[in-house]
Amino acid sequence: MKRPISLTTAAVLLFLTGLSGIVADCVRVHGFELVPSYSLFNMIAGVGLLKLWRSARIYSLVVAFAGMVGALVGVYVSLAPDNIIPHQILMGGNNGFAFVVQNPAVIPSLFAACAILAGWMFYVLNRRDVRELFQRKTNLPTPSF
Repeated sequence: MKRPISLTTAAVLLFLTGLSGIVADCVRVHGFELVPSYSLFNMIAGVGLLKLWRSARIYSLVVAFAGMVGALVGVYVSLAPDNIIPHQILMGGNNGFAFVVQNPAVIPSLFAACAILAGWMFYVLNRRDVRELFQRKTNLPTPSF
């Protein structure tokens, strides 16, 4: 059975997310420091999805679900009328980068886009045809000695 294009897209998206995280880590520490992080695990999971590893699918399901829930919480927090968290902190503005959002309406829409993307990835990884690709093959011939 061929791998669906949506699974390939999800795998490439996960790999690119990990790659961009590793590049951001290298820029932050001013050098190449390969430490176990979510970014490294996302790159490995992206390759694992392409190679149809079961553990990569399980990891990707957990990451997609957590990303979807986290992004929905981000939408709620950014739309809260009493400003629970200032927008600069919400977008990572107090960690040394001078990133200030000029239009606060952009923040909930970014979180909503992340939630939609994570939800799509969760849906793709739960489809029947994708689940069947990752199932163990029990009818393989075994060598007899």
